[in-house]
Amino acid sequence: MKKPTPIVAMLRSQSIQDRRQAVRTVVQERAAMVEELLAHLKTWSDAERTDTVESDTTAHLTFVLLGALRASEAAPILIKHLKVRDAAFKPHASDEKTPLDTHFPALRALIQIGEPSIRYLLDAIAFAKDPLTIQLAVIGLIRIGGVDVARFHLGSSHKSLRSRERQGDEKHVATALSLVDMPTIVAAIRSQQ
Repeated sequence: MKKPTPIVAMLRSQSIQDRRQAVRTVVQERAAMVEELLAHLKTWSDAERTDTVESDTTAHLTFVLLGALRASEAAPILIKHLKVRDAAFKPHASDEKTPLDTHFPALRALIQIGEPSIRYLLDAIAFAKDPLTIQLAVIGLIRIGGVDVARFHLGSSHKSLRSRERQGDEKHVATALSLVDMPTIVAAIRSQQ
């Protein structure tokens, strides 16, 4: 049998102080890791940001780790990189069997983070400067909660924009709502799940 890691050994300890310390250690290490990853992403963003990222580079793996850690505190930063795509992805020559979000690492991370990402995806739609942002955000919403949940959140967002409860472009949300119901998008997403 494999020897347990120090943290697991502490969790198995008879001492409640050891068990509590194990939990504190994991939480503190995770927080420090997320903070360091976010600092790296900011540095990358300020210095060398492009619209593409090579697979397995530090920037790409930073997106991957933030998603794997389900770092909800990273969602406001990740949404700024929604359109950054894997350099190997060719929009018109893509492998349709590969989920689209695997080609957009920040989108993938937001999907892995889940529900805490929804408000940022809705804001990305409301303030979109191009159709790709709307399309990717819709894919994120559908992948997080399914078509009905995406439709619900977009409908609520549309209503609050119309009543001026929140800012943004009502037309963008209407476009996003129409995308949720597009059979090609929904079918493509369902086939990837």
